[in-house]
Amino acid sequence: MGASTLAIVLLMSVFLRQTLHRWLQNLITTMARAEAGDLAAETSVRSKDELGRLAESFNRMLRLAAMVAHEVEAPLRIVKAHKGSIEVQSEKGQGTTFLVTLPGRD
Repeated sequence: MGASTLAIVLLMSVFLRQTLHRWLQNLITTMARAEAGDLAAETSVRSKDELGRLAESFNRMLRLAAMVAHEVEAPLRIVKAHKGSIEVQSEKGQGTTFLVTLPGRD
């Protein structure tokens, strides 16, 4: 292998590494925003390769989580407004039980 071929391979390796690093940093930043409650966060990767498909799947997952959070928000607000509470019990393989308690009228 000639010196010029080796130089090209090394340059391509550096470029690929930088591209992957940028993409992973973008994903990590978006994940941190989502973890902090920003479900409107999205990755900016728009490629058509495997990384782009992974980024789109991640964005789709965040959009679905935002929809679920929105659907839960209204009932939770109503229960809180009536000084009630919601308890959740969940057991793997057994399902989840929600207990909604509202104070009685005086």
